[in-house]
Amino acid sequence: KKKGVKGFLSNDISNVYAAIAEIFACYDFKNAGFKVFPIDENNQKPTPDFKIEDTNGKVAYVEVNCKNYEKNNNTVTVCSNSVYNFQNGTKMVSCTSIHSPFGKTTKPTENSIIQAIQKISQIKQGSKQAVNGKPFILYIDLDTGNIRGMSHLFDTTYPIHYSKDGEITSEIIWHAMYGKKGYPIFERHPYYMLPCSKSWWYKLKNKLVKHKNTIPFDKLICTMNHDGRFLTDHYVSAVIFRCENHVIICENQYANNKLHRSTRLHLKRIPKVDIAKSILNLIPGMIIFKNMRYRYIVRRLLF
Repeated sequence: KKKGVKGFLSNDISNVYAAIAEIFACYDFKNAGFKVFPIDENNQKPTPDFKIEDTNGKVAYVEVNCKNYEKNNNTVTVCSNSVYNFQNGTKMVSCTSIHSPFGKTTKPTENSIIQAIQKISQIKQGSKQAVNGKPFILYIDLDTGNIRGMSHLFDTTYPIHYSKDGEITSEIIWHAMYGKKGYPIFERHPYYMLPCSKSWWYKLKNKLVKHKNTIPFDKLICTMNHDGRFLTDHYVSAVIFRCENHVIICENQYANNKLHRSTRLHLKRIPKVDIAKSILNLIPGMIIFKNMRYRYIVRRLLF
């Protein structure tokens, strides 16, 4: 293993989580029928963690990443304390706090969903470990690090989540991988406030909508300030997300080295993989069809 014993004995807990994540990745690929070959770390250039080979001899390279809380951001903000006195003399003190596991939002044009999208997309890190001419798979473990309690936020690749209270929230994985700059990012926005047609949007654009503190309608919706990972990085062939209850696979339709059909069929055998929630090109054109339908849904909500 790339981290090996040094990772488990490290004083930095993030290195320990990374070593554990590599074990889970090796376990998943072994159970899927791959031969797994660990790659030694090279100090002169970035190297992937594994080379995997399926039963037909098709090779791909894997980089494992374990997500953790932001180190340099205050993740907890105390809002208020309340004291309740009961008739029997019992006193109860409650504290309300806001958690920002992906970093606090400092700009009015961002919200917590955008912060999470930026952390998951990993655009700044790039694909330096990719090998020329070979498929490159990024394995992201969301269930091992200290972000484990938030893994339920990444349980689908559908772009929009509708709650029973009539609120909509943008899903993180789809926007982080397939989203485009300028797409609206909703965070518990009431569905009745969204425009249904362009004419209604033009009528409300310069007016105030009575919602909470009477915020202008066009200021309520933040937009993505960058393209998704797959639109900017053509080296990564697919991204595997290991969540709490299942595994999701997202394939890059713009990759220079796409997954071989044999490798794709082996990935289906990973334990707990959810094919219904994954975006795999099992049938030619399936990724394009799914994303065209999802982008149509997102654009209709704003325009």
